[in-house]
Amino acid sequence: MARRTIRATTEDLCRALQGPIHIRELVRRVVEALGLEERKTTEASVREAVGRLRFMVRSGTGTYAPARVVLEGKAFRLRPPRGGWGRMLPLWRLEPFGTALENAGVVDPHGRPLPRTLPQADADALERQIDAEVRRQAAEIMDFFLAYAARRGDGSEQDQGDREGGAGGYGEGERHPGEGGRRARVLAPADLRQLLERLLRDVGEERRGLHLQTTAAMAPYRLPGEWDERADLIVRYEARAHVLRVTPESPEERDEERIRADDRRLCDFVVSQLRRGCSSLLDELLLQAYAQLPGFGTYPGSPADEAVARDPRIRLIGGGGEGGDLWRGSYPGVLQRHRSVALADDVALLARVDRMMAESASAERAAGRLRRLELRRTLAARIQRHLRQLAVDLEEAQDALGMDETWREAEAGAYARAGAGTYARGKAGRVSHEEGRLAAGGPGLSYDGARPSDEALLARWDLHLQQQGLGERVRTRKLQHIETLRTYLVSGQDLPPAGLLDATGGYLAAFFFWTYVRRYPSSPSDAETFTLDVRDFYRWLAQEGLVTDDRWAELPYRLRHHVGERIRLYTAIDPDDPEADELTEMLFLSGAL
Repeated sequence: MARRTIRATTEDLCRALQGPIHIRELVRRVVEALGLEERKTTEASVREAVGRLRFMVRSGTGTYAPARVVLEGKAFRLRPPRGGWGRMLPLWRLEPFGTALENAGVVDPHGRPLPRTLPQADADALERQIDAEVRRQAAEIMDFFLAYAARRGDGSEQDQGDREGGAGGYGEGERHPGEGGRRARVLAPADLRQLLERLLRDVGEERRGLHLQTTAAMAPYRLPGEWDERADLIVRYEARAHVLRVTPESPEERDEERIRADDRRLCDFVVSQLRRGCSSLLDELLLQAYAQLPGFGTYPGSPADEAVARDPRIRLIGGGGEGGDLWRGSYPGVLQRHRSVALADDVALLARVDRMMAESASAERAAGRLRRLELRRTLAARIQRHLRQLAVDLEEAQDALGMDETWREAEAGAYARAGAGTYARGKAGRVSHEEGRLAAGGPGLSYDGARPSDEALLARWDLHLQQQGLGERVRTRKLQHIETLRTYLVSGQDLPPAGLLDATGGYLAAFFFWTYVRRYPSSPSDAETFTLDVRDFYRWLAQEGLVTDDRWAELPYRLRHHVGERIRLYTAIDPDDPEADELTEMLFLSGAL
């Protein structure tokens, strides 16, 4: 059995506390639980362990208490944003209570839990941020291995050492211990690239679960629609139910005199705790004020940052959109900013802070310039790799689906050019409206009676999804994707206006590899589900006998990773870059699709 540590023992003892405890008593209990003799450094180790526990609050000189004990019945005030609440209560607005109370439930005045939903735009932005970071790391890994493979191909000195076994490698004539005596094969750069890309795709699929978990953890609370958008929110902790009860308070109900009194008590406490030459975290001081000031927070004053910002004795450092170190709160994936405070007349400290913030801002600007230069250098090469691999995968997909050259001719080059409502085929220039319709080809339609309208098809598709027992969210997504596709088809943006039964490979190629990337709020993950939903829709049409061939709807799904990569590449193009037009033309007009 592993030996217990001072840190783990301290945490277990603190979680079992029902009231304040002095540090000396806590040290005694830790030593007794571990069966050790107290040493000179034991108390310092216990203090450090307690300082790491976010649910512990300093409640006096040398005493600590769990937040659930000192915050019982205490409340804090939230001011509405400039544009109103918008029925949303972001998680970060609950700090520092949210972290100190370790994810207490959030309920309305009647005790009903507030639901949590993440707006689709925020979810897409989060996914783009996570995906960009993963792709950046993946590109660095791929570049490293490709550079290594190039060195091996050049027969460099290190490569020679690897073949001789001096660097731990396995040469052409050696046996890998895990191969059962087989000769190790040195991968060519092209084979290595395919292997890495396959591995990165697998990692991307596994990462979807993590993204969904992170998205759920970041979802804000939904406020009831009948609440006043301009009302303050009073958030009070109830220990018995371990919940934060949120109650709206209109401007007419505010007791401004009691608010100002609470603000003065907080500011006086903060000033008493500050020392020259040092700054302190405002959130920690706020929790200490709740623990040490009798009656503080019974009727909450202004938000802490507003109160101290108005006090001429205190300087607020960081927080909001300004500088300040990032820290991870109790909610996975949620980053907050430190809000520190210092004495306003501490000239030496504030000078150092201002200098550090200026240096940090300068360093961020310099790093941004370097990132843009590096991106500009590598973006053209990434686009070329994307186009080459797309051509290979397109040919393989067509062969696997048994699609002949007629389809290739029908869909080739059907993209919009500069000028609304125009389109071209290959390099032949503009074609007429009727020629464009003939060039797009037809899926081979079969009808029983009257041709169904798009509205009828969507209604039958919705009914089919309900009969399949799909969840509300998935069903809504599949229906909305087909409605979006229909909106594109009838608009005639790239090809002549068409209905859902008129769509062909040419229409889908133009949509997914041109219009969807440039003109719709797209994301790599949405590209995967969008192509999947379109494939499922036309499969269903084939089963219903409305189309006789749905292979052209299968093709975009098989190339969904390339649609996502095109979205990433297009997003990475800086509109202010002098080469932006050239890169955009390379991406959209020089490939197979």
